Amino acid sequence: MIKGGTVLQNGIIFLDSVDSTNEYVKKNMTKLNDGAIVVAGNQTAGRGRFARKWNSDISGNLYCSVVLKDLSWITAVTQLPVFIAVVVRRLALAVLGDYKADIGFKWPNDLYAGGKLAGILIETESGCYIVGIGLNIAGAPYLNEIKASSIASINPALALPTQDSVAEQLSNILDAAIFEYSESGFAPFKSEWEDACIHLNRDVVLNENVGDDMKDGKTVFFMGINNDGSARVKGPDGDKEFAVYYGELKIHD
Repeated sequence: MIKGGTVLQNGIIFLDSVDSTNEYVKKNMTKLNDGAIVVAGNQTAGRGRFARKWNSDISGNLYCSVVLKDLSWITAVTQLPVFIAVVVRRLALAVLGDYKADIGFKWPNDLYAGGKLAGILIETESGCYIVGIGLNIAGAPYLNEIKASSIASINPALALPTQDSVAEQLSNILDAAIFEYSESGFAPFKSEWEDACIHLNRDVVLNENVGDDMKDGKTVFFMGINNDGSARVKGPDGDKEFAVYYGELKIHD
């Protein structure tokens, strides 16, 4: 057992409160096994991509980090954001059960359902990958003027699950997805992502310099995902197609 944490089954560690589950993993990497999941009741300094604050004090939402030490099963690490986004969407749908919901992807790895439903932050430490996941289950946080949604807002009648049960679902879905990738490769994940992309074959504003300011972004036509996980885009006037590995985009209204 890691000091200060309650260890549940399937290598899941539950913390009442922590600054950031990703930071906790970085500090305790040598003590954590591959596939371990660190879950926090709340985060006092939760963050998303580009160090943006992620409001993490709503009880019942999922704030967690997954430890990935062995990536020998994946062909290209650049496929990881797409792969993980598909896993998190499958998790959200599993929590909703039989309730039909339109949950879509926004590049590179956000989930939307009438607003931002989940965000993913992938970092590296000592050659290992840390996958931070924020999934809005019980409530939608305020996210820097970005409209957010939650599982509860999608289906108000749903009996909301506990954090530990959702973490167990995540562990099982991740294991099944890794097995599926090992058997079938990246193709089914690429297809699933593109089928649910909310801006496929649309003009978007792409900012490869990242950050909050989109004024330096350029309008491009989003064509889908390449086999290495990068985004396929081209200029709106039929310019040559090119790949994008890092950045952010804004969807045209």
